[in-house]
Order: sequence, then structure tokens, then C-alpha cells
Amino acid sequence: MTIISDVKNKTKEWLFTVAIKKAVVKLAQLIVAFAVAKGITFSAVIGGIAIDLSNVEVMTAAIFSILEIVRNFLKIKFPKYFGWL
Repeated sequence: MTIISDVKNKTKEWLFTVAIKKAVVKLAQLIVAFAVAKGITFSAVIGGIAIDLSNVEVMTAAIFSILEIVRNFLKIKFPKYFGWL
């Protein structure tokens, strides 16, 4: 029965490491695709620097950068719960 429990553990590990990361990436891609299709533009001023997110590449880079910042924050502040990220 150890083989079956090993497979279950590997499946759970894959689910929480790979599948959730892929789901978040696909959600970010969906947001960018929806915004581009509808012609929605975003702009922000951060520290006196104006960022225009009307360009697809800039919007994609901004969303993925924000997600990476959140991921790193969660890994460092809550390693017990989000260390797998």
C-alpha cells in the first residue's frame, strides 16, 4: 500500500505546486486578453512615474510582476502555508 500512498502524496504535491500556479498564470492571461479585446486601458502613477498599460506587452509584464511580488511576499511572510509557492 505504500505505492498507492506515494502516488496520492505526489498527486497532492503536484496539485498544490503546479496546477495552482498554472491557474493563476492563465487567469492573468485571461485578464490581459479581455482588456485588449474590449479596448480597456489602465494607467497608474507610482512614485511620480506614469505607467500606461494600454500596450499588451506592458500590461502583461505589469500583471506578472505584481503576481511575482505577491508570491514572494507570501513565501517569505507565511512559509508554513505558502512555502510550496
